[in-house]
Amino acid sequence: KVSGFPVWDGMLRVDTGGWRDHHGLDIGCPENTFIAFTVPGVVKYRGKYPKYGYLMDVHLPSIGIWMRIAHLNEYLANVGDQIPAGVPVAKSGGRKGHPGAGNSSDPHLHWEANTVESAAPSPIDPSPYAQYLILSKEPPAGQQITASGDTTAVSTSQTPETGQGPGSQQSAQQSAQQSAQ
Repeated sequence: KVSGFPVWDGMLRVDTGGWRDHHGLDIGCPENTFIAFTVPGVVKYRGKYPKYGYLMDVHLPSIGIWMRIAHLNEYLANVGDQIPAGVPVAKSGGRKGHPGAGNSSDPHLHWEANTVESAAPSPIDPSPYAQYLILSKEPPAGQQITASGDTTAVSTSQTPETGQGPGSQQSAQQSAQQSAQ
C-alpha cells in the first residue's frame, strides 16, 4: 500500500478483455487525492500525452530519482518550482472522459520512477521508492499534507487477475534497505 491505498503492478485491462504490460505501478486512490513527496523536489516537466493524460515529472535530488505521476486531474505546481517535502504537486484523476485521464477508465494514480531524466516510460521497478510518496484525501493543513494511511512494502509479484493489490506487512523502509543490499 502507498499511504493506505492499494497498489497494482504493471498491467492494464484492455477493451478486448486481455491484459497488456505497461510501465510503472497504479495506486487505487480516489479522484482529487493530493500527491506530495517525503523529500524536496523540483518539477521538471508537466504536460499532456495521449496515454498518460496529464503527467508530471519531479526530480528528487536527495535520492537521485525522477518520479513520474500521471492521469492527473489538476497540477498544483509549475515547471521549475522547488517543492518542499510534504507540499502537494498535483491531484490524482483517471476518471474516463476527464481531459487529464489519458487512456485510464477508472480513478487511480499511475506512477513511475527513473534514475535518469527521460521522456520515455521508465524501465525500472518503482516499488522501492514507494516510501517517498505521500497521498492524502484531505487538503493540506497549512502547506503540507499528511498520508491517508500507512505505506507498506510494495511488491510486483501479484497481478490484478488475482483480485488483490501487491504488498506485505514489511515496511517500505525495510524493503528499500533490502533492495539496496
